[in-house]
Amino acid sequence: MAQKTIVISGASRGLGFCLAERLLQQDNIVHMIVRNKNEKTVNLSAHNPNCFIHIGDISSYKTLNPAIQTLKEKIKKIDVLYNVAAIFWPEDRKGILETNLDRAPEMFATNTCGPLRIIQKLADIITPETRIINISSESGSMENTLEKNLYAYSMSKAALNLATKIYWREKEGNCNIIVVDPGWMRTDMGGPTAHLDPYFSADSIIDLVDHWEKLEKHLAKGNLFFKYDGRLLPW
Repeated sequence: MAQKTIVISGASRGLGFCLAERLLQQDNIVHMIVRNKNEKTVNLSAHNPNCFIHIGDISSYKTLNPAIQTLKEKIKKIDVLYNVAAIFWPEDRKGILETNLDRAPEMFATNTCGPLRIIQKLADIITPETRIINISSESGSMENTLEKNLYAYSMSKAALNLATKIYWREKEGNCNIIVVDPGWMRTDMGGPTAHLDPYFSADSIIDLVDHWEKLEKHLAKGNLFFKYDGRLLPW
């Protein structure tokens, strides 16, 4: 398989790190956007000459721009973009009378607007062939959500789904973009009781992207929301 140039946000831990590690094992060139380096990212880059770390926070233009600048110094075209970075806090698991909606804009700044900022700022090195994967959640599905609280997180992911569809329409379908629910994973966000190993989700999503042709009949109709295993999800 041909070597690809890949950009991953939120690559310092969880699903983002698992994707980076697996894709480097396939001899790809991986650019990791992280808020801060940690021992895992430093070790990964030290042992992989095709691994590059860019420091930036997707929650604002000001904090993202340093990563965009160093990234553009390295590459001229992106083959695959994984927008993984997201935030969540346990106190969001409260009903309407207790949830703190004053914090909801923080969630939207990262989970919804963050991926759009990356797409916007990297637009000149994104081509119609670039595959863009926005990591979302079934919590953001209007039809499938099972949430009875989790207002800010679920709304931020529903908004990301909508933003992805709007981008697809803006490009008149002349783009390769999907949103993917990676499942409930044993990460810092998902917690230790979650069902899935994040490496399993990462492998499944990579396989989904590698077999893009299986998705094209759905993409042609604007159906862009998938489970990690390739099942089509309702908006």
